Amino acid sequence: STIQFDALVSFATLYADPTKYMGWNGGNQYITYIKLKDNVDANKFQSKIPDFMWEHVNKDLSEYNVKYEPYLQPLRDVHLVYGESGLTNIYFFSFIGILILIIASFNFINLTTSQYTKRAKEVGVRKVVGANRRQIIAQFLFETLIIVFLALLLGIFLAKLITPVYQELMQTDFFSINLLDPTQITALLALLLLVGIIAGSYPSIYLSSVDVVQALYKGTTKRYRHLSFRNFLILLQFTISILLITLTLLINQQLNFINNKKLGFDKENIINLRLENEKAGTQTELIKQRLKTISEVISVTASSEIPSYGFTSNGYFPEGYATPVMINVLDIDEDFFNTYKITLKKGKQFSKSLASDDDSYIINESLAKQLGWENPIGKTIERDGKHTIIGVIKDFHFASLHETISPLIITNQPWNNEYHYLSIKVKTSDYKRLITEIRNEWKAINPLWSFEYSFLDNTIATVYTKENNLMKLFLFFSILAITIAGLGLYSLSALSVEQRTKEIGIRKVLGASVTHITTSILRKYIVIVLLSNVIAWPVAYYFINSWLSSYAYKININWWYFVLASVAALLIAFVSVGGQIFRTARKNPVESLKYE
Repeated sequence: STIQFDALVSFATLYADPTKYMGWNGGNQYITYIKLKDNVDANKFQSKIPDFMWEHVNKDLSEYNVKYEPYLQPLRDVHLVYGESGLTNIYFFSFIGILILIIASFNFINLTTSQYTKRAKEVGVRKVVGANRRQIIAQFLFETLIIVFLALLLGIFLAKLITPVYQELMQTDFFSINLLDPTQITALLALLLLVGIIAGSYPSIYLSSVDVVQALYKGTTKRYRHLSFRNFLILLQFTISILLITLTLLINQQLNFINNKKLGFDKENIINLRLENEKAGTQTELIKQRLKTISEVISVTASSEIPSYGFTSNGYFPEGYATPVMINVLDIDEDFFNTYKITLKKGKQFSKSLASDDDSYIINESLAKQLGWENPIGKTIERDGKHTIIGVIKDFHFASLHETISPLIITNQPWNNEYHYLSIKVKTSDYKRLITEIRNEWKAINPLWSFEYSFLDNTIATVYTKENNLMKLFLFFSILAITIAGLGLYSLSALSVEQRTKEIGIRKVLGASVTHITTSILRKYIVIVLLSNVIAWPVAYYFINSWLSSYAYKININWWYFVLASVAALLIAFVSVGGQIFRTARKNPVESLKYE
């Protein structure tokens, strides 16, 4: 369920808590559920909402240039359609699963049809003794279903085996397969029939078309008739492999970019303490002095929030503006910039010794640019009085890289004179001992205060936990799909080389070198890989461009990622096919000719 909780709190309690800021228009902090009467058209109801909102809410807010536009969501769609990328993940992994099934089915089709010669006489004999084509097709389909059924049993076993690993990796509950559930049993049987028919139909129809005279009397078969179709299936396998390799490279590159991008502040070796107790939030100077007695502590600063998921925002009246502007805000003390190594571009920092700084603001470059202020120093911004700008800092990423850097106001007057975080810059090789010392100093001030700490770099990393977990799973499934494709190509090439052993021997007798024989046979696969690139590259570009569109800061899609994927596909072809051709070509022609 989307609605999950550990405790229920009444609205009366919520509004009585000043730290929740429910006093001014606090109703926008929760979701409203509406049960419509029977036979009510939701679209018509939606059309009435703007007038309703104007009369009861937006008319009063219009003087502040604020407007709320609620919209309806069907409850059945909230969890997946509007939830935490629920449908996206389902489509994503369904897509990968379908690709793996396609590759496996293509392998089966290729390997089955490549054994045409060995089974042609069997089919010929069956036809001679009275079997019709429908019976032969049914026989081959039944054989395929048996193989798929065994694969299904193995798949269910592996799925149950890796479910705990999946839960740990994705940090979510995942219900395993329940063989007593009629719905799941029906779905598995449908999957069995679907894969069995897809994988078995073409080989069954093709093998059942054997000509009795050719198979039994002339001793020859039409084994090359299906080569064009087999090559088409190989083409699709290489296309899928190149697509997956390209996507894996680009997604991994974007995540590396995110994890290593300069954020405009120092995130290393900073420990954050939560000031859950309101008395702790108002006694930061005392706590800072105690913590500074620890030798490994370089500096300590207090703030209303820490850079990670973003800062809160309020309405402000910049100088020259008649209507308010929504701007992010951060409350800090005078040590914040030095602790986080944030660069001051113009003006000065807050100073505890200057009383005039108590009502002053510092802004970031983005706000100065948005307001069109080339020299903001001395200008004012109004909210509960006028506040003079004394400094401009260089932009830093206080939210995820999905978002552009927003305008920011920095004050040194927190709400209710209460900070919510302490950030401790440290230098140590023994964090376990240091955390113990910090805890002891904390408990020495008040043993009843809860002690909650986190490392800033880990906190920032959790912003991208979903992306990193998806990357791990995508990499795993991509390797699985590529491995299946490689094994199928290896098996197919082994049968193909076996069928061409006599041809290779004759070529050697006529003077062809090992290199010439290898390259002449391998040339077909090189052409297939090149054609696969033509198909895979635009598809990969479309998918990765769509995925990257959710990031405000992202990598450039360089051409060499696609070339690297193509080189990897060529290596798969060389390893799978070239080695077998080379070994066969090196054999003594006498052995090759005796082979058949």
